[in-house]
Amino acid sequence: MRTIPLRSTQEAKNKKVLEAQKIEDQQKIIDDNNNKQIAVDAEAAAAAAAAAAAPPPEEAPKQYPKRMTMLVVGIDNSGKSTFLKTICGDEDPKTAPTVGFNPVSLNLGGSNVSFYDIGGGAKIRDIWDSYYHDVHGVIYMVDSTSSDMKYAEACKVAKETLGHSYIQGKPLLFVCNKIDAAAARDVEEVKEDINVFEPPGGNVKCVGLNAHPMKTKDKQIDERIDPALEWLFDTVAADFENIKKRVESDCELEKQKQEEEKRIKDRRVMRKSISKAYGVDGEDVEDAFSQEDGEEFLAQEIGFMKAEELEEDGKEVAKLVGYQKLALMMVGGMFAPISSKKKRYTWAEIKSYVLAIRGEVGLN
Repeated sequence: MRTIPLRSTQEAKNKKVLEAQKIEDQQKIIDDNNNKQIAVDAEAAAAAAAAAAAPPPEEAPKQYPKRMTMLVVGIDNSGKSTFLKTICGDEDPKTAPTVGFNPVSLNLGGSNVSFYDIGGGAKIRDIWDSYYHDVHGVIYMVDSTSSDMKYAEACKVAKETLGHSYIQGKPLLFVCNKIDAAAARDVEEVKEDINVFEPPGGNVKCVGLNAHPMKTKDKQIDERIDPALEWLFDTVAADFENIKKRVESDCELEKQKQEEEKRIKDRRVMRKSISKAYGVDGEDVEDAFSQEDGEEFLAQEIGFMKAEELEEDGKEVAKLVGYQKLALMMVGGMFAPISSKKKRYTWAEIKSYVLAIRGEVGLN
């Protein structure tokens, strides 16, 4: 019978001990890792619970351009002034019909928003287009409860206004006021009657609301006002650089238009004045000086003390206008304008201008 060596038996025992120790070490590593994961999970759960319990962070205020200008128009009694008083915090605004132009300012963080509130009476609407070129956005208001006759007038004026070249393409907030009244017309009806198209994601928005807080059910400022204004401000801000360039272009066009209108008006006045000096075009001779008095008057108009200081070309021009008082005043304004921004004409240029007008009335 073969006997197992003692050494081999001892090696087997040692091997079993090492294997058992290895298994024990591995289990310890697993236990340590499990404990670490449990700690990490607990920490994450605690952080999540704390975040859920904490109040939500305040949103950073929106950044708007430093200056925005809005036009507020609509025919009389549409609620423009009431609307502006309400957004400025007046909970029971008292208003009277706006006569002319009433600017209102609103601070919006670091931005100043100017609103041009213009009277809506028939006699004042002719001045509306004097403000169209200078605005970044438009608020157009309609009284949704007005009589059929007044409503028809409102629709006609709205179409004319919104079709103006200085208004088209600028952000438009179209407001149907007094919308909760029993006699109010539906917003969709008003949109259709005025041909207001509200493209999704576009720069036109139509809303129905009550401008006067006391006209709401809870006698509070209408909760539809703030979102409507925020939409308008956001829409202007989102495309401000392009709108700004548009305004600059419109302002330049308006300046040129006004200069041309003044040129035509001045020429008409000069023609009438010369006609009065010579009794042509059916005009009676009026306000014509003698040569001596006329030259002295023109000399004083351009800053000289005596007629003798007047140049010969100036004296010739005075003679060509018949020494007529208003014509001499206009000539003086051309040669020596009060404003440094106005062009100063030479006597040769003024003489050419006067000769052309004399030709128009048959004096040359």
